[in-house]
Amino acid sequence: MAAGLNVKQEERGKSSKKDSNLKQALTSEYLKKMITHQAFTVLILSVIIFGGVTSPFIKYIYRPEDRFIAYKRRTVQHTKPSAELRILACIYHQENVNSILSLLESTHPSSSSPICIYVLHFTNLVGRAAAILAPYKHNKSSNLITETDHIVNAFNYFSQQNPNNSVTILPFVCLSPYSTMHDDVCSLALDKKAALVLLPFHKHLAIDGTIESINPNIQNVNVNVLHYAPCSVGILATLSTATMSRVAVYFFGGPDDREALAYGMRIAENDTVGLTLVRFRPPKELRDSGMETKLDDAIVDEFRRRMVDDNRVVYREEVVIDGEGTVGVIRAMSSQFSLLIVGRREGKESRLTEGLSAWNEYPELGVVGDLLASTTEGLSAWNEYPELGVVGDLLASTDFGGRVSTLVVQQQTRFGAGGKGQTAGRQKVHHQRQVAPAEFDEE
Repeated sequence: MAAGLNVKQEERGKSSKKDSNLKQALTSEYLKKMITHQAFTVLILSVIIFGGVTSPFIKYIYRPEDRFIAYKRRTVQHTKPSAELRILACIYHQENVNSILSLLESTHPSSSSPICIYVLHFTNLVGRAAAILAPYKHNKSSNLITETDHIVNAFNYFSQQNPNNSVTILPFVCLSPYSTMHDDVCSLALDKKAALVLLPFHKHLAIDGTIESINPNIQNVNVNVLHYAPCSVGILATLSTATMSRVAVYFFGGPDDREALAYGMRIAENDTVGLTLVRFRPPKELRDSGMETKLDDAIVDEFRRRMVDDNRVVYREEVVIDGEGTVGVIRAMSSQFSLLIVGRREGKESRLTEGLSAWNEYPELGVVGDLLASTTEGLSAWNEYPELGVVGDLLASTDFGGRVSTLVVQQQTRFGAGGKGQTAGRQKVHHQRQVAPAEFDEE
């Protein structure tokens, strides 16, 4: 009985194989008749050419970063003094909290000029799990206190120390790989209409007094945020534990420097903080009278009219000829202060900063910020941090008579072809830097 079943199964298997072979033979003969060698060659070449042209074309027309374009002025300069200043404070590690809070405290929040702080704590996501960006929620069912809990508690305590609804804290958590963290920062800043994103520098002051790097991936995140942020960006290089009670703004001119001065004017409202504005200018015969100079003169004149009392708030003007003279002034003055604020000025070369950008290593600081964050000596090695810009590089250097914390500011930028913007003349990754047009001002 069993033997008979096995024989039948073998016969069925042989017949199915024959049918399969017959179908393959018929199909092969049919294809040979339908598709000649010439047609087959044309078909393959068409697929290769179409695929080769389509891929770069899609990359050209599809720009995912365009979703971060803001069509309104989201800057400190264009935020009314009586309006709520919205700040997105990014925290990579718990060590970043004290310096960020010290800076926010010097900003002088009050009931007439409140600030709203969106706290974003990053956690590096390893593996294939989906990234998460969500409001912070304390897990009451667990007795464990996480790093995020400590960070949020510190900001909540800061809010309690500033009553009358002068400070609002809204915490968020972000679980994401370093390669896409900038997307979460830009998305949250755009959604919450932040005027300023605060980022910690990737190096900080260690317990033993040395300057150590936290994580080189943080530098890449900062650079990407600078490229795509829909609002102004500030990078805080904490190189000192001193309280930020003596502040200086180094002003060379341009949109970034005007944004730095606008933030300095808010700090000048704080009666416990002394502020000095140092404006670097070339000799009279070398000065121009273009639109940028007029805008610079307007904000400096406003500062002098509203703030300067020649006691707590001081204005100084330094006439220098070239980059060497600029370095000499900065070297002589920087150790007198506990916080230096400067514009990033990326791509903006002038007579006053000439020769400082050739060795820029950390672009998020700019040339002078890079030089001031550097730990090396000699002109050829000054520009370590191009992300800080020309001036920020210089200010972050430890070779200037002491270590001073530095805030490097970049005013709002936007990207994308076809937008109604004024090109600022600075090249970013794929697009030109553009400033949001006046007709889109929130005012």
